[in-house]
Formats: sequence, C-alpha cells, structure tokens
Amino acid sequence: MFCHPTWQFECYPHPSLIECFGLPERLLYKKGDVVAKKSGQIQLANLLRQLEHSPRLPFVIGPEWAELLDAERIQGLRGKALKSNEDALDALVCLYIAALYALGSSGRLYGDTEQGYIWVPTGLCC
Repeated sequence: MFCHPTWQFECYPHPSLIECFGLPERLLYKKGDVVAKKSGQIQLANLLRQLEHSPRLPFVIGPEWAELLDAERIQGLRGKALKSNEDALDALVCLYIAALYALGSSGRLYGDTEQGYIWVPTGLCC
C-alpha cells in the first residue's frame, strides 16, 4: 500500500493571475459594484481562454464549462448566479495553478514549510 504525507494546497488567484499574465494589478472581479464584477469576470474569462495556447501548459476548457467564460451570459448574471460564476472562475484558476505546481513549474514561495506558504508561478503562462 502506498502511503504519502498529508498536505494541502491553497491557491490565491490574485497574485497568480498577476504573475501569469503580467498584469499591473489584480482584476476586480470579486469587489466593487455589479458592473465592475461583471467586467472583471469577462476580463478573467478572456485570460483563461488565452491559456489554451500556453506554451507552458495548455489549458483547454471543455464545452461543458464554456458557458462560464461567455461574456454575454456573464453580463446577464445577478446576485447568487454572479457569485457562483465568480467561484467557478476561481476554481478554474486554482486548477491551473495547482497543475503548474504539480508539474514542477518555476515559482516563488512566500512563507515557509513550518508555518505554511504560498506558491506563485513565475513567468508568463501564455
């Protein structure tokens, strides 16, 4: 029986997105008024689509998830549906970042193994 140590991976989307896409600041898809959140989600969706052509790790989002990235659909979301889409986009970001980590991609650690740390990929992802 194979036994491995227990560990947990927590992803912080904002610093990872800034590093992966060379953004000057974080995307405003979580804070602000509804218009700002929708605009931020559309920006994030466009960035996630770019990852399909990433030389580092192509990220193909299947048709069953494509609606999460649809700008017209995002524009029509309100309330819990908008928050649900935000959470789903975050999950896609976290999945991608975890995959980069698992593949041994270059990154930067903030913190230490005793108290915990954040790993952020370095270099552009697309």
